[in-house]
Amino acid sequence: MKSVRHLIQALRSVRTKIILPYLLLTLITAAVGAYVVTQLVASSLQERFDNQLLDAGRITAQGIVVAEEERLQLLRAISFTTGLVEAVQAADTPRTAALVEPLISNQPADIVVVLDSTGQPQYTWPTAVPPLTYQNVPDIQRVLRGETDALGDKRALLIQVDTTPYLVTAGPLTTADGQVVGAVLVGTSAENLARRLTESALARVSLYTPGGQVLATTLGLTPADRLLLAEPALRYSDIIALLREPDTRFDVVSRTAETDVPLRQIQILGQTYQMAFGEWRLRQQSFGLFSVALPSNFIVSAAATSRNSLGLLFSLATVAVLAMGLYIAQLILAPLERLVRVSTAVVGGDLDNRTGLVRADEIGELALSFDTMTDHLVARNREMTQQASQLQAIINSIADGVLVFDHENKLIHANAAAQTVRHLTLRAIAGGDNADLPGDEAELAKLFANTTAQAFRRYHVGGRVYSPSVAPVTDPTGKGLGRVVVLRDMTVESEAEHVKDTFIQNISHELRTPLTSVKGYLNLLLMTAADSLTAQQTNLVRVASTNADNLVEQVNKLIELSELQAGNLQLHLAPLNIENLAEQTAERWRPLMAQREVRFTLHCDEGTLWVNGDATRLNWVLDNLLDNAAKYTAAGGEVILRLGRRGEQALLMVEDTGVGVREIDLPYLFTPFFRAARDDNFDVRGMGLGLFIVQALVQGHGGQVWVESSPQVGSTFGVLLPLHQSQEDKADHGHLEPIRHATTA
Repeated sequence: MKSVRHLIQALRSVRTKIILPYLLLTLITAAVGAYVVTQLVASSLQERFDNQLLDAGRITAQGIVVAEEERLQLLRAISFTTGLVEAVQAADTPRTAALVEPLISNQPADIVVVLDSTGQPQYTWPTAVPPLTYQNVPDIQRVLRGETDALGDKRALLIQVDTTPYLVTAGPLTTADGQVVGAVLVGTSAENLARRLTESALARVSLYTPGGQVLATTLGLTPADRLLLAEPALRYSDIIALLREPDTRFDVVSRTAETDVPLRQIQILGQTYQMAFGEWRLRQQSFGLFSVALPSNFIVSAAATSRNSLGLLFSLATVAVLAMGLYIAQLILAPLERLVRVSTAVVGGDLDNRTGLVRADEIGELALSFDTMTDHLVARNREMTQQASQLQAIINSIADGVLVFDHENKLIHANAAAQTVRHLTLRAIAGGDNADLPGDEAELAKLFANTTAQAFRRYHVGGRVYSPSVAPVTDPTGKGLGRVVVLRDMTVESEAEHVKDTFIQNISHELRTPLTSVKGYLNLLLMTAADSLTAQQTNLVRVASTNADNLVEQVNKLIELSELQAGNLQLHLAPLNIENLAEQTAERWRPLMAQREVRFTLHCDEGTLWVNGDATRLNWVLDNLLDNAAKYTAAGGEVILRLGRRGEQALLMVEDTGVGVREIDLPYLFTPFFRAARDDNFDVRGMGLGLFIVQALVQGHGGQVWVESSPQVGSTFGVLLPLHQSQEDKADHGHLEPIRHATTA
């Protein structure tokens, strides 16, 4: 019963209703076609034969070019062999043979000749080839003189060795300065070339001179029988003219070919061959003709076909196809029109419309699926409305301000907190108070257009401080839909940071004054009482002085940090030769690196690089980077200071082979007071301010800094500074903006 049910379902399907009638009609058409093909096969054989002959001619023409390329490759390999030029100049025949013979093995060449500058053969392979006189060959003389044409300095020529013609490619043998000291000839015999072309074209190939004489053939003829193939000299001119402008005086293989091919039939040894001719050209030079021949005895006469019967059969078949097609179309189109009307109504918003089609075939299943899809769409629409209401309630309940912009930079939503910020902004602008945020929506969208530029930015609005966080909104395919901006109230945190910065600044200044006195008294003690102190006491004083220096250095860094964050650090910008600055810094650091047993080198690209910078502050940058590299590079390691140019910027890089930095620590290297945890034996003291100061100074010059590092491999710190263009282009960087948080490099 189950198989019967499956059979009934199959018979009711649209596939069966369409395929079965057309299958029957196809069987009938195939039967008629078989009869027609049987009648037409004889006439089509000649056309297929002609096409095969044309393909053989094209393959032969391509094969001639491929053979020339192979000779050129071998010629280049020999010409560029190390030591060959010297061997030819020294007339060292054994050395020449030792260099050339390994290249000839397994190469498709029948003759190789190396000539000296006078055209005398220095080496000939195979040795059985009789010696020839090459001095009077014009093309070889052109090669020896180093003449070139549109295709270069190589020549293609035909030479005769005894009774064997060779197709030869000649090229110069030159020294490093371009002096021609000889020539290299690589040749293929015409017979071998014809055999290779026959194997690839699957047709008999013959090569002719422009005079119509047969150079080589694979038709298996004796030299006397080759006269049967000879063409008169006028035939060459006629064929060449025909290849360029077809003439009705000759039959042709195919009118659709790029160039029509002349034909000829010939009777050889009781076999009839059909021959097609083509021009034999190499390096824009005609060497004669080639022909491809195929036996044509198998072509049988085509039987005459009955045009009336064929027309009647196809007319009846056409009428049957049209009638069946109209009937099937009516069965399919009626329910499809109903589906189209309902789908159009649903698209227009009428979600209550249904097809109502009940059929036991694929169209019925399609209608049922469409109605089910519409039901799901109604349910999904209801769910999305509920979710949108919930999302709206959630966003409005967030304490931080939320602004949503679409892909056209239009503000499409702002929650209650964001509306409060907007009111504060407009009130502050109206009252002339401090407001870093613009009141216009277009200006606000433009301000938050860059999602990365807002990192660590803070805006003051009506006595409040807000920190924005900008993120793109995308669909599942990654297409941008807009941006969402979250404004977090950072007023309390900002006040705490201000207290912290003020404390650091005050305590740093208070510590530096007594430390300066301690340092001065220790130096005075070493200078005035050195003779009355014991060696141990002197050493203790020096240790105390060194520690005082370290403490002063740390205090100075704290003061620099406070000045950077307060915006009080002044930059005195002027045109500066960065190369001189790098060299002066390198001179200071060479003895310090030598004390630590670290190799130190300076690499500068050619050309003078000028930047608009503060020499003192840029010295800080280089000193901090080199100090950092030296501290974390073990004895025997290397530190390199590189100076170059990248586009319109000067590039400074400090590379070391030190302990490196873990990937997890890289984003925090330029954060103040950050020190990476290490498992090695490097115990380097410091407060973690050097790299933060480097980044702040570089950014104050309009540049940028980055780092690349791998543990136990080393680190590379890079600095990019804008190149100085003119005195009018000096950037207005008289002082640095207050910095609360440093961006990662």
